Amino acid sequence: MKKARFSLLLVSWLIGWTGLGLAADESHATSPPIYSLTRCLQIAVEHNPDLRVASTQFIGAKGKVIQLRAILYPTVNVQALTTPLDIYVQFQEVIYNRATFPQLRLGRLTEEQACINYRQTLNDVVFQVRQGFANVLATRQRADIVREFSKGKVEA
Repeated sequence: MKKARFSLLLVSWLIGWTGLGLAADESHATSPPIYSLTRCLQIAVEHNPDLRVASTQFIGAKGKVIQLRAILYPTVNVQALTTPLDIYVQFQEVIYNRATFPQLRLGRLTEEQACINYRQTLNDVVFQVRQGFANVLATRQRADIVREFSKGKVEA
């Protein structure tokens, strides 16, 4: 639903800026700005909220990977006895086993899933912008045809 609203907003914005949404007013000395498909894609990528959300998933995935890899770090236990002063230090290091390997694999999959989610969202945004751009071009051609037809009728 958000994506449809965003593409509709983008198309209406483009129509408004290209002057197609307004009646043909020849009194303006300056022509309205014309945007290329590349510029439209750049604007959409910079301001799309879905892409911003998808990019924050990379941070969450990185934290998950750090958390899952932390089980491999060695741990230190220290005990001190007061009379006579004895200190016991015990290092424990987890060796790769059947329990840790799936967690490391899950960490790698978390990063890959964040990349897949971002790519899919980016593909959706690009598709919507291309569709909106094609609609604007078609509307412009339709407006030109109507304008020429009405000009021909007025002259006749």
